[in-house]
Amino acid sequence: MNKIDIKKEIDLFEEFVPEMIPNTGSYESPYLFYNSALEKLRQGSDDMAIILLKKVVTSSEFVPEAYALLALCLYKNKEENEAHEVLKTLLSVDPGNEQAKHYMDKLFEAQGRKRSNTIVRPVKKVPILTEQKGSKVKVTPEQKPKKERPVKESAKSDQEQKNMTREISTRIRKEIESQEGRVRKPSGTNQNSGFGVVFAFLLLFLAVGAVVGYVVGNNKGQGAVKGVQDSVLQYQQQIQEYQQKEGQWEKTLEEHQKTIDQLRKEKGDLEGQMKAFEEDKKNRVVKEQLDDIETMIARSEFTVAVEALKDLPPEDLNEENKQARQVLYEQAHEGFCGLMFDQGMVQYNNGQYQAALDLFESAIQTGYKSEDDADLHYRAGRSLYEMGDYEKCVTYFKVIADQYPDYKNTDYTYYYTGRAYQYTEQYEKAKEVYIYARDNFPRSSLRDSIFTRINEVNAKLD
Repeated sequence: MNKIDIKKEIDLFEEFVPEMIPNTGSYESPYLFYNSALEKLRQGSDDMAIILLKKVVTSSEFVPEAYALLALCLYKNKEENEAHEVLKTLLSVDPGNEQAKHYMDKLFEAQGRKRSNTIVRPVKKVPILTEQKGSKVKVTPEQKPKKERPVKESAKSDQEQKNMTREISTRIRKEIESQEGRVRKPSGTNQNSGFGVVFAFLLLFLAVGAVVGYVVGNNKGQGAVKGVQDSVLQYQQQIQEYQQKEGQWEKTLEEHQKTIDQLRKEKGDLEGQMKAFEEDKKNRVVKEQLDDIETMIARSEFTVAVEALKDLPPEDLNEENKQARQVLYEQAHEGFCGLMFDQGMVQYNNGQYQAALDLFESAIQTGYKSEDDADLHYRAGRSLYEMGDYEKCVTYFKVIADQYPDYKNTDYTYYYTGRAYQYTEQYEKAKEVYIYARDNFPRSSLRDSIFTRINEVNAKLD
């Protein structure tokens, strides 16, 4: 009979974009139900789509597209009489709806079709949303006047059933809201708890759609009420099952978290033990090196010992090895400076002043203040003096004058300092140094030489 392709016609329907939907933030918006119905149709779930569309046509908003789509879905699922009633309802509210007229003509050409006993809720006088230059204007269509009919007993019984159904629906809604309050979790719960809440809300949404669709589309008195109650009890049981699963998931997560915490603690303990082991290993190696250096010192291998100590900086050692190193450091440097002084004196006495200077300076450059430090500076200065380097020899002599005033050869230090100034024709400085030596060292074996040098400098100055 039909001369149109139902599936192609359904595919032509489009979703409402958010900008066209009033009260977009409300999840009870009939426009959102309409969009959800289209999505269900694309997924092949006609039954769920019909339930959602019935929610739309029974809402306070007039959505003509929902009537037309519902009629097609019902016709597709062999509910031709009910589809016919839906189109008639749409045309009673919106007589000029071309889409409804088209479907009525194509789907129900034969007149006098037997009407369905299924009751479709009459559409109230509601505003129609139309677009006018980007804004929405509400237009109230006039319903056709209905003929007065005598009230029969059966009609009264139907009215009582409707009232009872409405009362039951109210109780069901309150029960669902109560269940919603039980499912809702306080803020701060974990992500799995949030998943459980979302899933419970989805179940409640489906429950509401099923209940309203069942009551509106299949108003069959006490049997419908019983079916509604059974559906609510079933969804309550499902919610309880998911709450139990959610509790099990939370318990499992807590156990896993405890395991993770324990593993982290064990990891920290192992890292601490590993660090202590590495530190102990390092200290043992250093102790062995210090023992070797001690053996070198015992063998008078001071030069090798000093070089070996350079490889063990004190900041890298523990307190015990640091103290042992300090003892060995003093022994090694004391022995090294004494050795350099003795070997330097051999070269000095043999007139090998450069070789002697090298040995004296190698000890001075260690920076260690040994017992021979004053002698080392004096002999280094004398070696330079003997080689004719008068300017440089004065720097070593000044160290003795500044740091070792009680040195046994201090008078000689001043005398040769004066001679160096005299040779470099710095007569004023030379005279000053000679006079200081004359006045402060009256018993010096160089006293006569000091007076002679003063006379020579005065002659130069005159």
